[in-house]
Amino acid sequence: DLASLVSHVKAVQKTQVGHDMWKAWCDQTGAGKRDPSMKTKPELLDFLQRYQAAGAMLGPAAAVPSAPRGNARGSSKPSNSAFQPSGADHRRLIDLVKQCQKRPGGQESWVAFCVRQGGGKRDPAARSVSELEDFLAEVDKGGPDRGGPGSHA
Repeated sequence: DLASLVSHVKAVQKTQVGHDMWKAWCDQTGAGKRDPSMKTKPELLDFLQRYQAAGAMLGPAAAVPSAPRGNARGSSKPSNSAFQPSGADHRRLIDLVKQCQKRPGGQESWVAFCVRQGGGKRDPAARSVSELEDFLAEVDKGGPDRGGPGSHA
């Protein structure tokens, strides 16, 4: 029903990918208001289907939260980050990207890369190993259009 779809979208919005995707979906559909309770059932279903499709491409980094079902068992709270490294190599690449972001021009290079890749995700942990490798290779070459943080010019 509509109320459960609204609850599910609100749960999705609590993840960074979900928040970014919801914002982008609202902007793309021209729906204006971003309050899920102001949307129709077909609109909410469309968004959730797109979110699930993106999750399939992104893997565990964009796991779709289950629809809320009353009180959850246990008292452990979820981490603030919706993204967890998929392994040691992923963690190492995330750390390298974060180091690049701290260099002059690094944050701008990362944002430009994320825009080109799409998906609205700027958290390195939300990106795949291959995307992180692509960014690091691009930075080592000095960036696509100007010197990146890895260039020694």
